[in-house]
Amino acid sequence: MKNTIKKAIVGISLVLGLSACGGANGVVDPITLFSDNSIPKLNAIVANGFAGQTLVGNFSPATPYWIMTGSFVGAPVVSPANGIVTSTGITVIDGNSVTYVAIAHSGRISTAIYGMQNVIVRAGDSVRAGDSLGAFVGWGANRVAFQVLLDGVAICPLSFMSDSFRSTLATFSFNGLQPCL
Repeated sequence: MKNTIKKAIVGISLVLGLSACGGANGVVDPITLFSDNSIPKLNAIVANGFAGQTLVGNFSPATPYWIMTGSFVGAPVVSPANGIVTSTGITVIDGNSVTYVAIAHSGRISTAIYGMQNVIVRAGDSVRAGDSLGAFVGWGANRVAFQVLLDGVAICPLSFMSDSFRSTLATFSFNGLQPCL
């Protein structure tokens, strides 16, 4: 099964020509990216951090992502780790249509970032940690969302954050919420 998945990924990368497409700065090797033991630490998804922002929706089974609000509209959205963009599009969160980018970071970890505009990547693009994906536009009261999936199941983002992302999170206002239930 692993070899079949790796062959499919290599085949897709050859067909799509995964390279410096969209906002990517370089090629990500799909063979190393999708090894089963590859579980990267995730970096912040906003280049200048989320300092002073507020968590308004904690991760729970009913809400499988963090929802944040603040003054980050127009801020660049960056890839939290090396990966391959698996999809971009529009979905509905809290009754609002929002644009998103989903990225596979390994054979086990993927992320999705919701509330974007000016998306500059497309499915199949190779991205490195810190590469620009677009800009935040938010919805409602300037809300954006961040989701982490392990083996296809949404999990609390806190579990896979880098030390720098954790220090950024320490500047959040939580309004009495716990980041994860």
